[in-house]
Amino acid sequence: MSSAPRSASGPPLSPPVREAAGATLAIDQATRANLELIRTLGGERRGSLLAAIDRTVTAAGSRLLAQRLAAPLTDPVEIAHRLDAVSAFRQ
Repeated sequence: MSSAPRSASGPPLSPPVREAAGATLAIDQATRANLELIRTLGGERRGSLLAAIDRTVTAAGSRLLAQRLAAPLTDPVEIAHRLDAVSAFRQ
């Protein structure tokens, strides 16, 4: 990531990019509920996988993490890119 300041005329965010069909694993509602990815079977966030790993600082970051847990990537190259990005932020 570059630490150069953004120009006032440039967009502050990247434009949205549509995911390719089949880029994420489709998990049906019953499986998602039983895996307790976002909520427990009792409907609480506390006790779910998301609650256990969510160390995000913003609401938007938490929503993105929840979205990525609910629909994980299937392409090994894209997974490697995402892991590289996480590694860069950790350093």
